[in-house]
Amino acid sequence: MTAADEGTEVSTTPDHEARSRSDDLLPLLISLDATLTEMSGVLARISGQLEACSAPACAAKREARLSPQEMRVARLLAEGHSNRVIARRLSLSENTVKAHLRVIYRKLGVATRAGAAVAVVRQSSGTGSATAPGTGLRLRAEERDGSAS
Repeated sequence: MTAADEGTEVSTTPDHEARSRSDDLLPLLISLDATLTEMSGVLARISGQLEACSAPACAAKREARLSPQEMRVARLLAEGHSNRVIARRLSLSENTVKAHLRVIYRKLGVATRAGAAVAVVRQSSGTGSATAPGTGLRLRAEERDGSAS
């Protein structure tokens, strides 16, 4: 249909309506493109941060969180108990305690019982004070200094 009857040539065909709608959509598409470009930059930055965080130091921080059972083992270790005593107290086998300790050492980045005990005490207190975790008991100077035999 045209408006030729009124002296002007205005097309109201489906093709014209489609062009009109696409003209209306053009600013939206431009805005969407700008938003997607911005989001792409954000995603690239996040991806870079994730790649950087795959470094061993970052991985160690992610893994440093001990499971509840590992925390129980670590606390008993920090209190100075032997594997046998820890196993009895937690109703575990000594081999299971040893397995937990290997994981604890790895997560805490230490190689010895003393290193694990110090790390657990520091993490539990949040201040690095020498209080045995979960007990409120102060460690003796030789335990605190790692000179206990």
